[in-house]
Amino acid sequence: MRRNINNQRQNFIQNQTQAQHQQQRKIEIINKIETLKYNNKNISILIANLQNLFDKLEKIDTDINDSSKIGILNRCLPENLRWINVFQYSKWNDCCNYVKRSFYFYFISLLIFDYGNFAIADAFAKNKYKVFHIILFNYKLF
Repeated sequence: MRRNINNQRQNFIQNQTQAQHQQQRKIEIINKIETLKYNNKNISILIANLQNLFDKLEKIDTDINDSSKIGILNRCLPENLRWINVFQYSKWNDCCNYVKRSFYFYFISLLIFDYGNFAIADAFAKNKYKVFHIILFNYKLF
């Protein structure tokens, strides 16, 4: 009888400790999500980091719907890039693909017009996509 009570106490303490650890881990992940911002390097890395954090939250038993994920992605974007309107999509994967494509063309225009890189403009005008991808890869945009 006493052994059974001791086992119940021990199980209760273990469950409480595990629940506290999960709650603490959940708070840490949410804080990472709240501080995550796009840093002008690679939009694919930002999206992958967000997806990894969402996956970790879902393992802890916190489901995040697609509209919440899209809202978080929108918050991660800088103000001058929110014109792409991520809210037109209701599915997370569709939104991610759209954001990647939009950034692709945004950086093309940035390189052509802001930096005066006419080699990129020429490659784009002649539809030399292989050359175009090489140039963008050298700028480490994608």
